Amino acid sequence: MKLTGALASRIGEAIRPHRLTQAAAAQRLFIDQPKLSRLRHFYLTNFPTGRLMQFLTLLARDVELAIKPTPRSRRTSRLRVIEPA
Repeated sequence: MKLTGALASRIGEAIRPHRLTQAAAAQRLFIDQPKLSRLRHFYLTNFPTGRLMQFLTLLARDVELAIKPTPRSRRTSRLRVIEPA
């Protein structure tokens, strides 16, 4: 849930500067307005992670995914979203 929530948040941030209506933003993402409304309100059950990443690319955002071994200094693996520099 952490990843999908972070992606949904980034989608909202990507839409905001364009000052698009929900209908116009939905059209850009090739979905209908009610689905965009659910996305914007974080009802993410029917939005797979890959689809959310595709939405970001449609909004002119690069999405990078890095998978690497957990360092020995840490006992558990983690998932994190990194803010751009």
